[in-house]
Amino acid sequence: LSDPAEVEEAGSAKNILLVEDNALQRQTIRLALEHFGFVVHEAADGLEATKVIASLKLDLIITDIVMPEKDGLQVIMEVRRSQPFLPILAMSGGGRQSADDYLMKAGELGADQG
Repeated sequence: LSDPAEVEEAGSAKNILLVEDNALQRQTIRLALEHFGFVVHEAADGLEATKVIASLKLDLIITDIVMPEKDGLQVIMEVRRSQPFLPILAMSGGGRQSADDYLMKAGELGADQG
């Protein structure tokens, strides 16, 4: 989808939770999503994400994996227990393990594969 109007026509997700501890990356992703007409809610870590998830009806969660407090894997596990069909997109810039290991584990926990 290259045009914000295409998002509307495609009936794509509208209410997105973006979970990313790096403020610059979070801002960059948020601006790109908003350009395409999405409503973006932000959380800087898994603890904040848990509060947002409990208070809003979401169409998609995009979560970093390696974060302080509560990581993305924990967020995925919690969401899958209460909302098994909510799409989740996992992303990682690396960290203590390789990014591939984290993303593989995220897929095993129910994050959608892209």
